[in-house]
Amino acid sequence: MSIYVDHVVGMSRTVFDNLKSLKRLKISAETSSVIAALWDESGSTALPSSLKSLELQLCYLKPSSFAKLLNNLSSLDTLTLRQCDTVEGPCPPISMCHLRMLKWLRIEECDCITSFVGSEALVSLEHMDIQSCYNLKSVPDVNDMPSLKTLWLRYCPRVLALSSYGYQTALKELDIRSCDGLSSLGELCGLVSLSKMRVIECSDLVLLPNKDCFCSLELLIIEHCPQLRSLPRSGLPVSLKAFFLTGCHPALEEQFQRKVGPDWNKADALSGCMICTDESSEYWGNLSFC
Repeated sequence: MSIYVDHVVGMSRTVFDNLKSLKRLKISAETSSVIAALWDESGSTALPSSLKSLELQLCYLKPSSFAKLLNNLSSLDTLTLRQCDTVEGPCPPISMCHLRMLKWLRIEECDCITSFVGSEALVSLEHMDIQSCYNLKSVPDVNDMPSLKTLWLRYCPRVLALSSYGYQTALKELDIRSCDGLSSLGELCGLVSLSKMRVIECSDLVLLPNKDCFCSLELLIIEHCPQLRSLPRSGLPVSLKAFFLTGCHPALEEQFQRKVGPDWNKADALSGCMICTDESSEYWGNLSFC
């Protein structure tokens, strides 16, 4: 059973008493009254423990109670937060401690969120999509999420680091866009199954990961990172099948335009790898299908 609640002014906690098998719930509300009805100050929630999917949109959250709500929903496999704000400030870290069954996490335009705690519980998480969270300062270490397959981090300008230590064997796709606080991706290590990596419009980025960390990488896109002067000192992964580069520092761009120089040689040494630096080419136009 699924329920969608939209702009309800008042709602009793007893509304869910007869919905013990509820699986999916979406709430969109511009007032805090709907959300306040879902739990009390002790953290006791009206939502059934059977809930698998929860989406909150345009909701005002009380972080202390919201953390208790998540603690009581340990069966969640999908959590979506869109355009949510807080009635308290500053917002404490969002606790993930009891979400061991969570597979999908989507957070969009939630400026109240600054960080997460308890990410080591995210052992089942497969997809993380965080967008337009302008006050977010940190994201969980990739190694805390051993089942993670896709990670999208977009328009989060205050995130300063993205890290992975040891080996993570599940991640296939990494997409980083408009994260201007990221100056280095050098702490990304051991992503041995990563096949697609996109780094786009990161204005302060100066360092890419070492090639030894990415033995399965087939597609690498570096686009509009104007401070990036060079490729990794160790070169590019020999597994690469397509390498797209544009809008980087002129010192790097010139090497690829003239097809001469130490960084050009790193790419040219890859047998069978398509190299594209022209955004008007048909190959660039087909990137959406990669």
